[in-house]
Amino acid sequence: MAMRFPLLKRIWPYLLAVAVGLGVAAFSFKTLKGEATSQVGIRFPVAARDLPPYTLIQAQDLSWGTFPSELPGAIENPAEAVGKVLSRGVPKDYPLRVSDLKDPGSLDVQLVSVNVDSSRLGGARPGDLVDVYWIQPAEKTAWAPGTGATLVAQDARVVSVLDKNGQPVDTGQGLVAAAVQGTATRAPAIAVLAVKAGEVKSIIPGAAQNNTCIALVRKFKEGGGQVGVNAGGQGNSPPQAAAGPASPGK
Repeated sequence: MAMRFPLLKRIWPYLLAVAVGLGVAAFSFKTLKGEATSQVGIRFPVAARDLPPYTLIQAQDLSWGTFPSELPGAIENPAEAVGKVLSRGVPKDYPLRVSDLKDPGSLDVQLVSVNVDSSRLGGARPGDLVDVYWIQPAEKTAWAPGTGATLVAQDARVVSVLDKNGQPVDTGQGLVAAAVQGTATRAPAIAVLAVKAGEVKSIIPGAAQNNTCIALVRKFKEGGGQVGVNAGGQGNSPPQAAAGPASPGK
């Protein structure tokens, strides 16, 4: 026994070095394995294009994306989304969340298109919450602050903004400035809105050719004024259906 301790005393630094080396190797292997796993990632269905709010999802609207970890609340199978309607817009390559998908029959909204220009669009973008006003003074000289506007739809959602040919256009303050300066090449001409079913009748005249009576007001929370109330008490309500021609002999 007395002879073994001097031997152990001489070789213990080497044993310690071997133990440390094995520990470092094990740690490195575990780290590299974790990195390799994270590089493989987890696949989730994502938007194949920019999807506006109230899009009825079809198979071609979806593709696959790889993410480094789980995404709580995201759909895991395209079948969960196909046939459902988005309650908010989803940018391209972003995952879809279960909470944003609604059954079509559960939505009390309808889509309506109206004529706009850069000023009456107010910089609204797809997905924005807006109030819809009917602006038409009793006379062309009757414009005055706080008059000539009637709230015809509240808490509407902008679905898309199109040019005169029905093609999507970039929107926002940059487009407004470009249009004012005469540099915009694809100015907004049509706004597609998701509105409550009961408000469609008051808004639909805004789709008539050359009608310029609809203006959108962007907002950041729901609520506000009362639909049908004039802002200043002097504005005209949306035009009613024209009366038919008088019967012969009257």
